[in-house]
Amino acid sequence: MKVHDKRKIRFAAFAAALSLLSSTGCSLFVNNDISDMLFGNSRETEEIIETSPPETTTPFTPYTPEEDYAALGRSYLKSLPSLTFNSTSFFITTPDRSYISPDVLTTTMSQKAYERNQELEELYDITLFTSIANADTIYEECKAANSSGTYYTDFMMLPLYMLGSFRAAGILENLRSLPYLDMSAPYFYAESAEMCSAGYDTWGIAGHASTSPADFSAVYFNKELVAEMQMETPYAKVLDGSWTWDEYFAYTAALQQYNDLNGTSYYSSTTQYAAGRLPDLIYVSLGNSFVQSGEMLIPVIDFTEETVAGALDVSNRIFKDPLAITSDTANASAVFSEGRSLFFIDHVYVADWLANAEANWGVLPLPKASAEDDYRTLVSNTSLVFTVPAGTVNNEMVSVILSAINALSYHQLYDEYVNHAMIYTLRDNSSVNMLDIIFDTPAFDFSLSVGNAYPNIARGTYALIRDVFKAGEIPDKFEDTVSNANMILAEHFPLG
Repeated sequence: MKVHDKRKIRFAAFAAALSLLSSTGCSLFVNNDISDMLFGNSRETEEIIETSPPETTTPFTPYTPEEDYAALGRSYLKSLPSLTFNSTSFFITTPDRSYISPDVLTTTMSQKAYERNQELEELYDITLFTSIANADTIYEECKAANSSGTYYTDFMMLPLYMLGSFRAAGILENLRSLPYLDMSAPYFYAESAEMCSAGYDTWGIAGHASTSPADFSAVYFNKELVAEMQMETPYAKVLDGSWTWDEYFAYTAALQQYNDLNGTSYYSSTTQYAAGRLPDLIYVSLGNSFVQSGEMLIPVIDFTEETVAGALDVSNRIFKDPLAITSDTANASAVFSEGRSLFFIDHVYVADWLANAEANWGVLPLPKASAEDDYRTLVSNTSLVFTVPAGTVNNEMVSVILSAINALSYHQLYDEYVNHAMIYTLRDNSSVNMLDIIFDTPAFDFSLSVGNAYPNIARGTYALIRDVFKAGEIPDKFEDTVSNANMILAEHFPLG
């Protein structure tokens, strides 16, 4: 298992400011609006808003950096050809510009993205333009441009769940035809390339410039309640690799005993995405996948009744727990925020909602199956991935810029998110370490990229697992549903 050291704060001024403000006893200043970076931003303006550091009393300890990710990102550019493009305009089309080309700089993360783009423009003598349209509009416009043989955009950022529709329409370029695109580079996620590959084609890829902190999920826990239960704080278990689902349920079992002894009624597991999101997260966190895919492969179902039965045992221990809240209408975030539950499973971005929570909370990655396994955090199916319209004539420029924008983002945007969260939301240094692990363990799955376009594939993969977890048992026609999905995969994603 990879060992993660405590995050090293890379800005001396930032560390000094934290130390000074802590020593002066200033009151906590909380600003919950970081949506410009985490979600779509409807405000179209060229105004640049500078923000001064807020006050904080959170006792974070600054560290000397182990790695200079800015220098490392620039070093990756040396493997790309030294090309410039003579003041060429470069166009990106996306449903959400906040992470790739922010127009309002309200956080250090948005400022870092803005500075990255400026550096990119100077290095390659280009001007970046970002066009905003929802995914359905991009689909229609790209299809029309492809039919008429006209230029549409240099590359697109598309929600993961829409890739199947674009691929079925034949309007995406095979990324393996781009001359300088190394999809094994560390600033890309190799598993995302497998997720977007079948046979000889790869039609999408995710990287450090597309996969936002909002795309990751986490487990929040009530630190005060853990202490009252006289249980060890889970941070050490995460770091030594022993944070498994068995350990998770050891805490919920201890909570039941604590309630019985003290006449209390704390909830155990709470979540607002039980019907859809939670089964996916549980299943993949256990080391499973729905579909095996990749270059030179025909995608195939990657589970059996036996593997699903093992995951079902974990699921039942949550869904059948009388202390668990698994209703999407139960406002689980409020229950956790008020300190009335032990665990809360949700996205990373909800940490901002918890800034003023009564509960003293910490954040953890999702548990895993066994200590020997790796942590796996399934990214949201709305996560954006890079694609290129079919028939691009600027393949040299596209492959260079697509590589460079991710290289110059390498770990830096995540670091800036954590810097922001340290000031506004997080309660301790250990949560910073946990975010390191979460951001370093994204998981992707082929079915989530094509299930929307091919419903029978969805029915035989993630939708099937969701139904199994909801029912609490494997249905009689399980094998028939899986077999039908396999036939659809072979039909629509052949090797040649």
